[in-house]
Amino acid sequence: MWDEMMIKPGLEFSSKYDILEGYEDLGSDVGGRSPKIATHVLVFMLGGLIHNWKQPFFYIPSAGPVSASNLIILINKVLELAFEVGFIIKHMVCDQSKGNQSTAEQLGITLENPSYTFNENKITFGFDVPHIIKCIRNNLISNNYKVDGNIVSWMPIKKLYELEKGKSCRAAPKLSKRHIEPNNFEKMKVSLAVQVFSHSVGAALMAATMNRDVGLNNTDLEIAGATSDFCINRIFDCLNARTSADSNPYRRGLSSKSTIVEDELKKSLAWLKLIYDPTKSPAFSNLILTINGILLLWDRLKAEGVSYLLTSHLNQDKLENFFGFVRERCGYNNNPTLTQCVKNIQYAVLVTVLMPAVGGNCESDDARLLISNFNKYTVDETGDLTDKIDEKVAEWFSNNEEYWVKLNSEDETADTSENTTGTLNDSHTTTASPTVQTSDTIDTHTDPNNTTSEIETYTLAPAPSNHQQIKQKNTLQVI
Repeated sequence: MWDEMMIKPGLEFSSKYDILEGYEDLGSDVGGRSPKIATHVLVFMLGGLIHNWKQPFFYIPSAGPVSASNLIILINKVLELAFEVGFIIKHMVCDQSKGNQSTAEQLGITLENPSYTFNENKITFGFDVPHIIKCIRNNLISNNYKVDGNIVSWMPIKKLYELEKGKSCRAAPKLSKRHIEPNNFEKMKVSLAVQVFSHSVGAALMAATMNRDVGLNNTDLEIAGATSDFCINRIFDCLNARTSADSNPYRRGLSSKSTIVEDELKKSLAWLKLIYDPTKSPAFSNLILTINGILLLWDRLKAEGVSYLLTSHLNQDKLENFFGFVRERCGYNNNPTLTQCVKNIQYAVLVTVLMPAVGGNCESDDARLLISNFNKYTVDETGDLTDKIDEKVAEWFSNNEEYWVKLNSEDETADTSENTTGTLNDSHTTTASPTVQTSDTIDTHTDPNNTTSEIETYTLAPAPSNHQQIKQKNTLQVI
């Protein structure tokens, strides 16, 4: 999956790299560093289909949204790197920005065949479902839809709220002014869009059409009835399953033991094709493409023996929550500088748990980082390396007894249970606790062909005087 985050344009000097940071840098495959000031950071993330994990994989600063032609080059590069290190990419997902739609078109992705072939690997494609739902809601606020000739409008939903807002017992208790008249920030919240299209709102609208005392004329009643039928909550449930044990069968994901979700998605395709949007928004066609892509992916996974698929793994919540974490680390700054963004991306990759930002736009994904305990495999910046070095050297000698080095004369036998001795360039000796300096090879001296071990490479040096602890500062290059 990939998405862009806006950053604050500006230049900052990096003493570490001796350069000015803040310029666009699309990488050597696209054109490298340019004199343009970066305004976005494009991040690629990998996520598990069966197991719930995530891993930021690749990022670049760009001056504005990346063009479709450059994005295709970057996608192919990320796919190449991912397959090279052993990942098997099955599905791609992004939001429905114009650049991403153009990219999908140039990759040969269509409604009938939402799939891309990379080096003989077939990869299905879909757009972010929560983003599509928000787009459908936003368009409905200002324009009417037509479904098989029937008008679907925002008006009945607004009248329902006004009718019930003063009552203690309400048919649609979740409806609030935030749902009916959302501001720009509230328009970004998925929960508000989904709740408008919920089953309770649809049922309340249907009840209103049967009650002639609500003050609606015949035309309004027809529109209210069509709007109640339009509520797409069930489609969203099918495409946002988070657990196979949910009480709602439509939120249990695709399963080889039950076809209820698969059947519902197939049935929804025919209904979505009947919708006419006068704004010519691609939201409905993109939703059809996404459903086709998910069903195609499910067919391929079933053929490989997969028994279930939680469809929430196919949206961008993981990446959205990652962006929220980065912004939170910058002091809840919606537009951090490039330097702030990069440092906090690196930090986010290293920490064990990524908690979603408070007040985020999407649900918590509960996915663990693939490198979920990075600190276990690294050394603290001011940590004592002595114990780790001793363990590593002892492990090497225990596995390579034939290469033990004897410095004593042939008449003397070293007590290897108490002391281990070795040579460095035929001149230096080690004590019982040898230390590692740099990566050269150990001179074996016992090999008649004077060969060296290829299993581990160490340089043995005398132990520090007074058993002084060795301190080392680690520089970590992330992603």
